[in-house]
Formats: sequence, C-alpha cells, structure tokens
Amino acid sequence: MPITDYDSLKAAVLSFVARSDAKFQSQFDIFLEHGEKLIYNGYGSISPIRLQDMVTEQTIVAVGGEFDLPTDYCEMISISNPINHGYPLEFRPAQEFFGYSSGDPAFYTVIGNKLKLLPKYSGDIDLVYWKKYPALTQAATNDLLVNHSDIYLEAVLIRAYAYLRDTEQEGLATQRLKGLISALKKAELAKSHSGNMSRMVIRGGFNGGFDQ
Repeated sequence: MPITDYDSLKAAVLSFVARSDAKFQSQFDIFLEHGEKLIYNGYGSISPIRLQDMVTEQTIVAVGGEFDLPTDYCEMISISNPINHGYPLEFRPAQEFFGYSSGDPAFYTVIGNKLKLLPKYSGDIDLVYWKKYPALTQAATNDLLVNHSDIYLEAVLIRAYAYLRDTEQEGLATQRLKGLISALKKAELAKSHSGNMSRMVIRGGFNGGFDQ
C-alpha cells in the first residue's frame, strides 16, 4: 500500500516492526515527532533534508529589535534590511550579542523562537530560510511524505526500533536513511544545474555536508 498520509505511514511502521499492540501504537506520535526532528536536523552521520522547494521568502515587521520566527522556520539562509540596500545581516552567537544601541541593524541572533537584531530596529526585515513541512501530527499529509515517503518511513523506523532496543534493525534503518538522503542530495544538485530553475540556492550541504 502506498504511503501518502499519517494513517498509511503508521500502518507501514506497524507492519515493518510486526507490532500492533495498544502500548506500542500509543507511542507512534512520539516516534513520528522524533523522526521529523531527525529529518530536519540530522544526527551524527545522517544529514538533514534541505530541498529547493523548502526555500521560502518572507518579510516580517520587527518591533523593538526582535520578532517571532515563522512557525515553519527550519534554518536561516539570509536576512537583510530592505531599506539598507538589502545588505545581509551577520549572525552572532547569543553570548556575544550586545552593544550597538541605535542605527540600522547589522547583526542578528536566534534565541528560542525569537530573532533579535542589533542595533535594535523596528521595521521590515526580509528573510530567506529553509521551511519545515507541516507536521503529520497536525496535518494528514504533506509534500515531503507524498514525494519521499521512504525517507519518512526510515526516519520513524529508526525511533521505533530504538524504542524496541533492536539495535540491529535500528542500524539497518539508519543506513537505508543515509542512502536515501545521499541520493536525494545528488538529485537536488542535478536539478539546480539543469537550467530549468529560475533561481537556485546551494548550501554547503549539497557539496559534502549540511550546515548544522
């Protein structure tokens, strides 16, 4: 049966691990949540997913030098002040984020779900960022599941096998996921070089390792 939504993904996971008891099924949303974190953040030798259709542009109004990150935010690509010739702002770690009480913003940092600017500034800020797809615990399906259900399946299986303490199957699922992501990265790179896209964004990850 093809995997196209939450229910079919759950059925596939239960079939692979040969468990259908209520206790195991009650853990599925936890496996799913952890699997989605693995997909977007990576872990160890597993690279995070970064697809070209995840690239999103948005203008947000900062107030008092800060604003809430978009709910689908995954990772920043660039941030700029449109009234300052669109020059990109420079990232600074939170522990180095101080000074510059006035003027056009030159630096930014992320603390929790807040993005903060220095100098403090109120007005439009242009973001280009990698977005997350809607979580399957909140939406029945999403484009990543429809187009790359095998990646979703292996990510969730890794967490399910970890719960079952089946290290052999967990390792096999990890290797399968690494292979799927590697193949997808190559396909994305080929797509960006095909000349069929009006614009492309290439990060370090497509050439040997994603930024963490």
